[in-house]
Parts: sequence; C-alpha cells; structure tokens
Amino acid sequence: MKKSTWIVLLIFGIIGLGILLYAPLRTKIRSKVVRVWSKNVVASKKDEQVPESVYKWPLTDANEQPLTYDEERGKIVFLNFWATWCGPCIQEMPSIQELYDQYGDKVSFLLVTDEDSSKVQAFRRKKGITVPMYITDKEEIPDAFYASTIPTSYIIDHTGKIKMAKSGIIDVEKDSIEAVLEALIQNASR
Repeated sequence: MKKSTWIVLLIFGIIGLGILLYAPLRTKIRSKVVRVWSKNVVASKKDEQVPESVYKWPLTDANEQPLTYDEERGKIVFLNFWATWCGPCIQEMPSIQELYDQYGDKVSFLLVTDEDSSKVQAFRRKKGITVPMYITDKEEIPDAFYASTIPTSYIIDHTGKIKMAKSGIIDVEKDSIEAVLEALIQNASR
C-alpha cells in the first residue's frame, strides 16, 4: 500500500477511536455540565426577594391536606426539593431531620417532591422522618426556586429574601446552615 493510503487509514482510525471513546463519556460530561450550571443558577438566587407570585404556590402535605406558600409568609423557611429515588436526597435526610429537631419550632420546614403521597408516606415510615413533606406538580414550582437537579435547598428569611441557595447534599455544610438559621432567628426576634 502507498504511504498516503496508510495516512488516510490512520486518520480514520484515530477519528473512529475518538468517537468510540467519546460516546460513553458524553453522558457523564453532559451530566457534569448540567450539575455545574444548575449549581451556579441556584447559587445566583441568594439575596433575591421571593416574588409575590410565589405566595400563591399550591402544595399538598403527605396526608393530602392543602397548603399555599402564603401560609409561610413572615416565617423563616427551610425549603428542600427531593425525591424518594434520589440517592443524595436520601443521604442528606438524617441531617435535615437533625436540623428539624433542633429548629422546627422556630423555622418552617418544607420538603417538596412531585411524587404521590403514598410513596412519600411509605418513605417517611421506613426512614423514621418527621420533617413535614409536601407534594406539588413539577410545572407548579415557581421560577424563583427552579433547579434542574435535586437535592436543592433554600433558606428564606422572615422578609421573604433567599439567604441560602444550594444545589447538592447539605451534609457537608450542616454547620454553616445552623449558623445561617441562628442568625436569621436572632434577626427575626428583634
């Protein structure tokens, strides 16, 4: 064979190998990009005021009792989006339960999912979770709280300002979350 034929075959071989190696990595790369993008979008919401339209957001508790976000007006709110099938969400539940046990009388906890109430109730029983859990349709989630990944958590102060916005597991930041809650509780009591 001629040298030019070998070069053409080598080029096509390298391109083919690149395609074969890229295909399995494509999903991982896309997933990582979405995660990083979502974290940046969520983090950018810190210090934003919750829009008035959010207070019309309808929720249903795990016992199928209705609630609107308006009932949380004037309260410090810990808001978490999660799912029963989400490994990181399940991993952070003990930390959220500890926060609820410590601050549940001073902070309104809303753990929100789009799953049906029977799944949520079964999950609560199985895991021994007492934190209030709520259900909403994905389409109903206000833009102010939009995130493309779960878990995602927000802490909103008594004036409706987002004081913490985090996409991902909160376990590693539990101490800083406690500090934020303590400061907000102190500030709200003035």
